[in-house]
This record gives sequence, structure tokens and C-alpha cells, in this order.
Amino acid sequence: MSLSALTGLDQKELKEKFGLEPLYQYDRNEKDNRVFMSPTILLHDSELRHGGLLERGAKDVLSLVTKDILETKDYTLFQIPEVTCLHMGYGMKSANKEGKMALSKTDAKTWFRVLNLSALRDDPPTGRDTQGEETTETTENDSEPSETSQIYDDTVSPRYSGLKIPAKGSDILCLSILILNSDVMGQKHSEGEETWHPEDSTTDDDSEDDEIEPKGKIGANKVSDFLSFWTLPYLLNYTQRKVQEIEKHHEAKKRDPRSHIKTVKKSSLDIFTDAMQSKPEFRPKLKEKLEKYYTTEILEEKYTLLRGNDGSPIVLVPLQYLFHTGNAHPLHLEDLGRKWECSDRVLSIKEFLKNAFVEQREVQMDYFNCMKDANLRQGVDFAFIFPGKGEFNCFFKEVMNSNPNVLTELKHVKSQGRGLISPCHSVVKCSEGNLVVCFTYFQGKLCYMLLSIFNDAARTKHGRVCCVV
Repeated sequence: MSLSALTGLDQKELKEKFGLEPLYQYDRNEKDNRVFMSPTILLHDSELRHGGLLERGAKDVLSLVTKDILETKDYTLFQIPEVTCLHMGYGMKSANKEGKMALSKTDAKTWFRVLNLSALRDDPPTGRDTQGEETTETTENDSEPSETSQIYDDTVSPRYSGLKIPAKGSDILCLSILILNSDVMGQKHSEGEETWHPEDSTTDDDSEDDEIEPKGKIGANKVSDFLSFWTLPYLLNYTQRKVQEIEKHHEAKKRDPRSHIKTVKKSSLDIFTDAMQSKPEFRPKLKEKLEKYYTTEILEEKYTLLRGNDGSPIVLVPLQYLFHTGNAHPLHLEDLGRKWECSDRVLSIKEFLKNAFVEQREVQMDYFNCMKDANLRQGVDFAFIFPGKGEFNCFFKEVMNSNPNVLTELKHVKSQGRGLISPCHSVVKCSEGNLVVCFTYFQGKLCYMLLSIFNDAARTKHGRVCCVV
């Protein structure tokens, strides 16, 4: 049954007023929606933070999880169960995924080696700076993690991360996902070609040969499972907000909400417990960590969720944190950074990671600084594209002359990425309508030819793009 049918709203209302996809299916015995949670949640989580549970957001929890994995060297925290009430994945039926683990031990070990950068080195790192440099940004001495340390501090020391600088756990996790999505690991493929294999979700460690060290295959599906599991309390809170908004909408239309939507009350702990029924050996550790990040009180809080025809709960995810099978991944490794050149030559992705990023402190600092700007390329509602850099600069000169204060509202982003593939652009968030508008320009010698082609496409598709001539 589609979300439109479950809520009693027509497709246009559901999409434009509530920001939800009306055609998504929520039937346990039908194939799941071929969508995934995007790693861009690690860049900005404002939609989930709104009306959230704590002062920190979903991004901060993922950051703390990453720090725990690195400091304790406990890759089993990657091994999480399938949360079928999300109805996301590679077209499997939710009923067939119940009780399964989303990531196997092999997957977890592979991801851990990418997370601490040992997969990019010939010799596994000790976590210390290999050239003996002092890390001036951190004030702590190299020591084992302390139980009395601040649990809300999500900065990871170079001793554990394999980096040469301290970094937020969320940034390190985002980098690992971008590496897994690149061709460096030898597993890159079309998103539509990856399939879910039940054998990948087993935890039968006896079948693994640790001497051979098999590599796990981690694509958008498993990354999505990991992100959604650790942020589930925020997703439940978001779902409840949407249910309340839909109920008020029905009431405003003089309709009884109870005759149009069915609900069920569930807590995060209820859903976690159901997901872990067939894997009790993982339950104590995961429950302990969840209580650390959220507290028992929050985990036991009941939320009003949509109810499927079979009585099962339905959990919604904001559209801005989803991407579809077959669509371009929302963020790529080569999209970020301004230090991709060496001796006037643009490095390949493999060269950049192994010869530049792993070895050079300044490259790491630049890359993570650029990551902070990546969210300004996400969730843009309207874009004004100029023919070239000259017209782009002229526009800003005129704007500055007429209204100097506008520069305090515009966020300017320099060109970055491998070969500086991302052009210089500016983004402004309009207070009215909560819209995000981008200003940029076509690059290259054929920019005016591209302008003509783009204008033709925009006219035929009525896109939200304005090409300024």
C-alpha cells in the first residue's frame, strides 16, 4: 500500500505540503522501496534535529559511534540488525529480512580497515603519526580511553584514527563511506546492480578464514542500514511529527483523522528488541551503546507512528536524506578538496588517497575543511546559472554595490574537487518559504554551447533552474 493510501492524502498534497514521497510502498509482503539513507546526513541533520530529543543531533550520535569504534577497535558495532519498518533496500520483501543482520563480520572488518585508513597503507598503522610529528591541536596525551572522559566529545585522536590530525567522528565516517563508494576498494559498481544476499547477513564466524581475510562488499544498502539503525530515535520523532501534521491537516478539512490514518505506538527499544530477536548475542552490547548515546528514558519513550495493514509500524525518513537506486550518489570522494595536484598533474583517486591524503597533514586539513562546505551543494531549491565566470563576478559586483549587507547572507564556496570540478558558487537561504537558492556558472571553453543546450532542456522540462544570459 502506498503512503498516499495510508495517509488519505492525494499525491500532490503529500509531496508539496509534507515533503514525503506519496508512491513509496509500505507493505511487508511487497518489495521494499529502492531508496537509501544518504551519507549527507553526516554533513547536516537539521530536518531530524528539529524538535529533536537532545541538544545534539543525529549527526552527533553517529560521530560518537564512530569514535567508539575507533578507540575500542570494536568493529562489531558495525554489525547491526535489519530495521524492516523503514522499508528501504534493494527490492527485497521486509518480511524476508526480519531477524537478519544487515552487515556480516566480514563486512564489519572491511569497513573498520577503511575507517582507520589501514586499508590504504601497505603496513597497518599504529594510529600514531608515522613521522613523529606533534599534534598541537589536541591537548590530551596518548592514553587509553577513560570511562570518566566526556561521552559527548566526538573528536577522535590521531592515535586511533590513522590520521595526522584530530577529526570529528562524523567527518571520518563520511570519508570512509566515500572511499567505499570509490573504485579504490575494487568494489565500485552501479547502484542498481547490487543485490541483497542473505548469506552476507549471517554472523557464522566459523565459516570465515581469518588468514585469508576476505573482503566484505559494502554498498549504499548496508551504509544506509548502519546510518538508520543508530539514528532510529530521531527517525521515530520525525515520523511522529509528520503524523501530527497530517492529522491537523485532516481536521482543518473537517475530516476525522482516525477514519483516514491508522497509528500504533512504539518505542525505539521496542523496534530494536524485535529486530534482535534471532540474534540475542548482539543484544547486550548494542543496547549498552544505545543507552549511552540516548539514555534509557529516551529509548523507552513511545511515539505515534503510522501503522501498516498488518499492524506493523512504519518509520519515515526525510526526502532530503534519501537517494534512489540508479541515481547518482549524492556525494563522491573526488567532489571535495583543493589539493588534488602534484607537479602540475591532477592525481588519480588512488594516488590522492595513498600518496597525498594518508601522508600529508595539510591535505587532510584541507579535505575536512572542504567537507564543511559540501552541505551547501545539497538540497538546493533554485539555481541561477551564469554563462561564465565573468558574468558571475559582474553580478556579485552589482549586488555588492546596491546592497552591501547581502554578503552577510550569501555563503560563498570556492571551486574544489579533483580538477576543481565543482565551480565556485554562492548559496543563500531565503527566510520566506525556507528556500535555498544557488548562484553559479558554467565552466570550460564550451560554456556558451552548454548554456544553449541547458536552456533548451530547461524550457522542455520546466525545471527550477534559470540560465542568466
